[in-house]
Amino acid sequence: MDGLRYAPGYLLAAVLVVVGLALGYAAWLGWAKGLGVPWAAVALLMSVFGRLNVFTLVGAYFYANLHLNWSIEHSIAFACLGLIYITPGVVGHFIELFTRRYD
Repeated sequence: MDGLRYAPGYLLAAVLVVVGLALGYAAWLGWAKGLGVPWAAVALLMSVFGRLNVFTLVGAYFYANLHLNWSIEHSIAFACLGLIYITPGVVGHFIELFTRRYD
């Protein structure tokens, strides 16, 4: 029965992975339709190797605006889902910045 204690954490991790993959796919489609496949590839490479995660935010906006034909306000709200994946990294960076000891 002790193993069930970790079940909610595993379930949340699985949900975050699935949502992240779906949002990444939507971002790819948005970049590809909005600016073209070469720019989508550049944005994806910048996101993966440059740790610059505007790929998800801008791509999700393009997807909602161009594919789903949503208004600007709704497209921005949809793009804000990408903040779920940006915020922990930014917060972790600031915590490290303020708690680092300089000897």
